[in-house]
This record gives sequence, structure tokens and C-alpha cells, in this order.
Amino acid sequence: MAGSSKSHPVRSTAHHPAPAAEPPEPSAAEALEAPNGIEPLTLGLVHVGLSTREAQLYHTLLRFGPVTARHAIQTSHLDRATGYRVLSRLRVRGLVAATGNRPQQFVALDLARLFERVAAFQRDDLELQRTLREIYQSELHQSRGTPAPTRAPGSAPTDSPLAHSRPRIGLYRVLPRASDIARFLVELLTGAKEEFQALLRPTLIPEPLRTEVQHAVVAAVGRGVHVRIAVDYHPTEVEFLTGILKTWDGTPSHLEVRFYAPQFARLYLADRRTALRCLGLPGSPSLGPEFGVASEDGEFYRYQASRFQTVWRDALPIEQANPTVGGIRFVPTASARELRHWVEHTHRSDYARTVTTAPWEYSPPRHPVLR
Repeated sequence: MAGSSKSHPVRSTAHHPAPAAEPPEPSAAEALEAPNGIEPLTLGLVHVGLSTREAQLYHTLLRFGPVTARHAIQTSHLDRATGYRVLSRLRVRGLVAATGNRPQQFVALDLARLFERVAAFQRDDLELQRTLREIYQSELHQSRGTPAPTRAPGSAPTDSPLAHSRPRIGLYRVLPRASDIARFLVELLTGAKEEFQALLRPTLIPEPLRTEVQHAVVAAVGRGVHVRIAVDYHPTEVEFLTGILKTWDGTPSHLEVRFYAPQFARLYLADRRTALRCLGLPGSPSLGPEFGVASEDGEFYRYQASRFQTVWRDALPIEQANPTVGGIRFVPTASARELRHWVEHTHRSDYARTVTTAPWEYSPPRHPVLR
């Protein structure tokens, strides 16, 4: 029940003792400055959203997979405990899948698909830059009382949703700071009546506004709003989700959570009407300013909704291996550590039976002799 503090039905740790504290991953900068014999191509994967250890195991599976977990971990020069933790995270992030063979073998998401995910994010940022150009140009020409320039015959068309010969002033709201974006996000959630969809990066929401967003999500679900959230699988994301999910004895049917990697975008949609898209660098907030554009323009909304659907289809549901009982998906959420333990370790032996429902599936190469 909402607001309940009762224990979850599946919270027993008799068969799954809490894991020991895990040593922190080195940062991207530290990894690149101290390669420790790791191949440059492996370290390069840090720039597309993998940690150093994830890059080692993912690159091994790309080169030699499908192989058993033991073979992949040994070839990656990881110790056994660390290797299995990294493999679990890669599976949760949707970057590795089981083949369903016996013995269990694993294969990495196609490298082209991984880089396409990053390229799609960068194309979206370029698109938003074009949109911002049109907003500023329209405002400038309106303030001067001059007509906005039109595209010359024969010139290359722009892909921006704003590149049309109709007035757009007033349809777009510019949010130049992270705090402005977070407050508008709370407004969207508070005013949502039917649905709210988000590609979230909680680490870029400043406190205490991050807590306000959590409360607004809980309140929206409590009103019966269908909320769908896609995040990457990192400690900050897990802590953010724990702050939301601990409200209930399980995950209510109105709330869906999926993991997607690498998740660099920040995109919010409310009631099939309002879209908020944010612009910034994939790394630390200190590397660049936060910037958001919100609008109820139909074309802008449709463009952003299409992007959300693309990510959502490829994302991995949090309850992938857990059954639904009476409309409630039981996910233990007493703490972020417990949620991570459940996601990474529970139902590990059952995963092969659910692989056919995964967002992407392994299929053997057509010409194995050429591998």
C-alpha cells in the first residue's frame, strides 16, 4: 500500500546474502592515464558509457563470444568475484545477453548497435542546437520588426522541427539552468493527468530538487498517471529509483522502469502534449552548461516521442526475471544496495528461460567458419 513501511514479500536474503562492498570503478580520466596494460581499443569504450572493467569484459565477448562466463572473465584478466559482478551489470544494462545454450554462454550487443546508440544521442543534440538557433533567430527578427529569413531555393533543408514558414514565438520555453529544468520537471509531473515518460539522468538533477522529483513521481503514480522511466544502471540511478519504489510493497502497475545503456539523453513527455528536451555534454555537469527546451508544439512533441519510443523498445525491464502477481511486480527496495543485489543476482538461473523476451536476442552468425 502507498506509504507502507512493511517488509516486501520477496525481501528474504536467506538464499542471497548481501554482497561485500565492491571496490570503486576508476574514473574515465584515471583509466586513460593509467592503462595498466589494457588495450587502447578497450579503453576507448569508456567514451561510449562503459566503465573500465565493463569495457574489458564487453570487448572480450565481442572478440570471442559466445563463450562461458568463466572463459570471458579469465580472458578479460578479471578476478572471479569482480568478473561476475561486471557480467551481471552488463546484462542489466542490456549490453550482454545469454544464448540459452548449455553450458550457459554469453554474447555482447553488436558493436555497431552500441555506437549507433551514442550517435543517435549526438544527432539529437545537434537537432536541438538547430532548434535553439531557430528560436533565437525568430526572437531576434521579431524584436527588430523584420521578417525571418526563408530558405533559399535549392539550398539544403534543415532537419529542425522549427524550420517552417509559420510564426513560432511563444510556443517554446528556454530553461537555461539545471535548477530551472528540475523545477519545470516537477511542474510537468504535478500537472500530468494521464501519462508521463522520461529518459532520466538523476545525477544531473541538483539536490534538493532531485528529492522533489522523486516525490512528484510518487504523487503522479498515486493519481493513476501511467509513468514510464528509462535510466542507465549506475549507483545514482539505483538510489533514485529506491527513493521512489520504497513507497510501495512492490512496483505498482502504473509505474514501469527500464534500463538502457548508454543513457545520455534527458527527455520528458507529459500527456501526449508537452515535451522537454535537455542539452549538455554526456560527462560531468561541470563540463558544460545545462540547457532545456520545452514546448507543446505538435511537431516538436512527435519528434521527441519517437525518440523515447526507440529507446524504450531497446531498454531492459527491471522486472525482466520476476513474475507479476495481481498486477504488482515485487521488487525489494529497502535500500539501494538491496535493489542492486536483487537486480544483479536474483533469478540468475532462470535468465535463460526469459531470453526470448529480451529487447534484443542473440542469433548465430550465418557463416561461423568466417568468424
